[in-house]
Amino acid sequence: MAEVRIEALTKYYGDTCAVNSLNLVVNDGDLVVLLGPSGCGKTTTMRCVAGLERPTYGDIYIGETRVNDLEPRERDVALVFQSYALYPHFTAFDNIAYPLRLRKTPKQEIERRVRDVAELLGITHTLERPPGLCSGGEQQRIALGRAIVREPVVFLMDEPLSNIDALLRVYMRAEIKRLQHELGTTMIYVTHDQVEGMTMADQIAVMNQGTLQQLGTPSEIYDLPANNFVARFVGSTPMNFIPGALQTENGSTVHKSDQFVIPVSAEMADRAAEVCPGGQCTLGIRPEEIRFTMDEEGANQAGVFLLEPLGSETILDIEKEGLLLKVKDVAASQVREGDTLSLSFNRFHLFDDATGQAIR
Repeated sequence: MAEVRIEALTKYYGDTCAVNSLNLVVNDGDLVVLLGPSGCGKTTTMRCVAGLERPTYGDIYIGETRVNDLEPRERDVALVFQSYALYPHFTAFDNIAYPLRLRKTPKQEIERRVRDVAELLGITHTLERPPGLCSGGEQQRIALGRAIVREPVVFLMDEPLSNIDALLRVYMRAEIKRLQHELGTTMIYVTHDQVEGMTMADQIAVMNQGTLQQLGTPSEIYDLPANNFVARFVGSTPMNFIPGALQTENGSTVHKSDQFVIPVSAEMADRAAEVCPGGQCTLGIRPEEIRFTMDEEGANQAGVFLLEPLGSETILDIEKEGLLLKVKDVAASQVREGDTLSLSFNRFHLFDDATGQAIR
């Protein structure tokens, strides 16, 4: 097994910068997710690690070896493609065995290792079938088996679950995490699905426009976003944003917008005064952190214009003077469309309008 170290990685395609001075360390045995929207540079980063692309600038190390000038076959990495890239005229057995045959591994050793991997993945029954006669989930496992059988020092996975249905995706992300724990292999996993990132990763590297926005554990990324992009991108129901400014009223600091007046702690107000002297900042709050009552006489009132029932919870779409908020209701309350609610704001973040950075 091996650590992967990326130092100042920069990749240009003509005048377009796909990856901009990326620094990232993937510890030995960790699963790190590269998370971000399409075109953010995550797949380009993985292809540079695999050797399918050459960096314009910067260095890549696998273990203690600088691999910039090594061919893909010399790097001892295994890549699972988004499209699986299985040979349609081979059986599942032959697809899994292919990298071992390239290495001229003895026939008995190939037989043993392929069947061990197939048993691990639960696809022994597919070994004599071509991929076309296998389900999407079975094809995904065959592609995984072809990577695992090589026993590489690093696994690279490029959105391997994007082509299977939602129910199987939930199952397979748990399976990949279990396999990674059992094998103890370093893994870099690319996805644009933040639920996959949150559920699978030891560390998440959030990227946007070729630049690393934040690196941290799933809880750090969710609870302490570094900027408004991370806050907006991570969260199955997006964070709400309320533009406004900090003001002093009756000796206390509040965040005042056209719609709401929200008290701010003295510590946060002091820090905000250092970072944004003008006081212009945006308040961000996740839907589950907004509390409400049916009190029509309370402060910070707003009306419900839509309900989104999701079974275990309901999303309330709240509107006030052109500002839309989403609120999670998990208490099965009797709120109806058209009701007026009194809102309170529990745990929120402030973001500097000039830079987008979080104010801690």
